[in-house]
Amino acid sequence: MSTPVVRALAPHLAIAPLLAALLVSAPAPLAAQRDSLATVRGLVRTASGIPIDEVLVRLMTDSTTVATSRTLRTGGFSLPRIPMGRYTLDVRRVGYETRQLPIVVERPGALAFDVSIVPLPVPPIAVTGESAWTGVLGVIGDYETMAPLPNVRLRPLTGGDTVRSDGNGVFAYPVAAAGTGALLVEADGYAPRIVSYTVATNERTELAVLLEPTTRARTDTWVWKDLAQRHKWSTPRSVRVSRAELLETGAHNLLVALENAPTVQQSNLIFSRGACLFVNGQPRPGFPVDVILTEKVEYVEAYAMRGDLSRTLQLRWPPNQPCGAPGGDLTVRRAIESGQGIQFLVVWLR
Repeated sequence: MSTPVVRALAPHLAIAPLLAALLVSAPAPLAAQRDSLATVRGLVRTASGIPIDEVLVRLMTDSTTVATSRTLRTGGFSLPRIPMGRYTLDVRRVGYETRQLPIVVERPGALAFDVSIVPLPVPPIAVTGESAWTGVLGVIGDYETMAPLPNVRLRPLTGGDTVRSDGNGVFAYPVAAAGTGALLVEADGYAPRIVSYTVATNERTELAVLLEPTTRARTDTWVWKDLAQRHKWSTPRSVRVSRAELLETGAHNLLVALENAPTVQQSNLIFSRGACLFVNGQPRPGFPVDVILTEKVEYVEAYAMRGDLSRTLQLRWPPNQPCGAPGGDLTVRRAIESGQGIQFLVVWLR
């Protein structure tokens, strides 16, 4: 009775080595294809070597986009899995000249390119012709296409008139007094965002702002109302810090950057891991500020006790939830209770 069983199994046993051979040999074409691909990477910087973030980098054949990347704060970009061939490296950013570089990918591996782009001068606006004009100049564009956006609203958080971008996406916001502030940038069909600035007397700061398209209905109106109320009812026991000032410290850790920011040092207010932290207007119980990277931050507002008379932060903080790092420090609590330590910290991410 055993013979038929052996005969039935024999064909399967004969096929098994063939299947094994197929399994071993199948990845070979895939491996060969992978080995014939390249990675195009590089840096985008100004002529003076300053890296530029949020640059749209596209690899194109004729009018067809093969691959797309965005530069980081370091100016770096990467376009992986590129077949051999001739391409155009299209590099563009609102506020800068567009570069189109012909490149040839003729071998697998990594190809590195260092691209330099030149900032475009902001077109003249009548109000900025005055020699003593102080304010913020800039251009606003679409994040996906880098096309300039007209009629964008820029609302100062400290009060004052709303300004709009012109047909070329250009805007000019006059600042009454030197210092740090922020603008709420809004346009129909785009997600709102905050842009911060620091302006010296009789000087101007230039910004290139990108807005991201969205189809979602806005549900965050209360966040911006709270923000405006805090700016209206803040006292000298508060401080605001712009992205430019944070980056100038060279610190990667946000807490360290805040401690070394000139505006903070002049305020004599004490920052610590024990502050109640809000991120983009939302409370983050038990979340310490020193886990946030400086490069991710656009704007910071901070309040000691009695620094925010609007009480929006106190009312938004969840009841019985801890602030900052777990545990806490007696010295920190005493500093907060004395009115010198920061009690509430609001971080707006880029």
